[in-house]
Amino acid sequence: SDFSLDKYTYCDTEGIDNFAIPEIDRRDLLPVLKEILTFNPNLKIIASPWSAPTWMKKDNNGINGGTLIGESVYDDFAEYFVKYINDFLKNEGITIDAITIQNEPQTQSLYYPTMEMSSSEQNTIIRDYLGRKFRDENISNKILI
Repeated sequence: SDFSLDKYTYCDTEGIDNFAIPEIDRRDLLPVLKEILTFNPNLKIIASPWSAPTWMKKDNNGINGGTLIGESVYDDFAEYFVKYINDFLKNEGITIDAITIQNEPQTQSLYYPTMEMSSSEQNTIIRDYLGRKFRDENISNKILI
């Protein structure tokens, strides 16, 4: 969402099977990333969401903070990262070196996407969901906290 005029996620329609790289990123982000990588192929890319898809959130809103619904969406939230990493690598040839599961997890804003996430919730998601999915998919990307 940084520097974007639009608010969006990679799965705006409910259901993780609806995950797709949005047209705005295909048009604006991916060409720039690919060009940068031609100049420095050793560049390390870190990805960090500003908010989960709204259908995963209690307030069904991408802005003004809000939290995940709860454990009922943790598996889909973890799968969101798996799909993101795999889609960038397999379909675009771009390696994501590391992720965080939430950018600025204590921030609320009325002007741009945000989501609140406690350290204990981050721990649960990484330990019980994301870590397992990474192992199952043989994903070795770093998870930064």
